[in-house]
Amino acid sequence: MKRTSIAFGRDSQGGISLIETLIAMLLLSFIAIGLLPLMTRSVQQNSQAGAYSTSTNWARSSIEDLSQIAFESPRITIPGGSTSLTITEVWQPSTSTWVTPPLAPAIPAAPTDLENNPWQRTIVVEQFGMGDLEDNGVLDSPLDGSTIALFVQIKRLRVTIQRQSNRILDGTPPITIDYIKTL
Repeated sequence: MKRTSIAFGRDSQGGISLIETLIAMLLLSFIAIGLLPLMTRSVQQNSQAGAYSTSTNWARSSIEDLSQIAFESPRITIPGGSTSLTITEVWQPSTSTWVTPPLAPAIPAAPTDLENNPWQRTIVVEQFGMGDLEDNGVLDSPLDGSTIALFVQIKRLRVTIQRQSNRILDGTPPITIDYIKTL
């Protein structure tokens, strides 16, 4: 007598059932949802890092330009009756230069370059006598622009670059660099 056994259950063809596939997709979805905030934050930080690098490079470039001009240059001469000279400029992408605002749009009712690329550079020039450093070691008493040139031995040039924007990814803090120019 010969015995025959009949196997019940799975057949010899293996594979993945629909339920197994759905469970795997559900697990992968939970993992992807968990990683989404990390990716969003990464994009935001990369954008801010790029803006920070740009503003730092522009500030350093401005300081290098200002360090090359003469101490008595009209460009950094403070007007009489004032203790500082403030120059405010904006970056104009179409010409790749810093210009004094306000900018007029090339086409009426079109956005200006300031609205398209809102970088602003502020240069503040102050002048001091050597005695200002001697009293407490800090430049805290700027001299008037009408002070006799003989008494002005130090000029502080402060360059600040900032981005005027309300967009979420542009939350870059202003960059400020000071340069001390002496006679």
